[in-house]
Amino acid sequence: QYLALHSSYFFNIFYGPNATGLAERIELDCDPHTFGDLLDIVYPSYKKIYCCGECSSSTENRLNLGIDLKMKFAIKRLLKGNFASEEAVAITEKFPDEATVTVQGPAVTVSPSALSLHSPLLHDMFYKDGQLVKNVQLDMDREPFQAFIRAVTGNFP
Repeated sequence: QYLALHSSYFFNIFYGPNATGLAERIELDCDPHTFGDLLDIVYPSYKKIYCCGECSSSTENRLNLGIDLKMKFAIKRLLKGNFASEEAVAITEKFPDEATVTVQGPAVTVSPSALSLHSPLLHDMFYKDGQLVKNVQLDMDREPFQAFIRAVTGNFP
């Protein structure tokens, strides 16, 4: 479930329309050391936030795998301090799993797959006929929505 919060790729594997549940064994076609280094970034007990000497894979390999697995949180961590801001913006714009939620004026960018795990109502708002809705309007105060986002993700996006 934690992987699904950080990756639309894993969300679709575990909870998507063709998911067979959590009991099935999933095999990834990737280097296990690179995947392990990427997990160290995602899980709360990760070794280092940025590139470290203990990693068995390069920053580039972790970044490429993170992009393939749509692990936006890990990618943002890898980009910070390792790439020029122009490169970082170009990389993060590749993500299809991003939507804008307008909450009584201000617009907020969120990950629908992460929020959908926590609320069937949000899932129905973000996905119509299996397709992501890019702009959602909520008629609610911004503060309660921010509190909800913090509770779900641990910080405000």
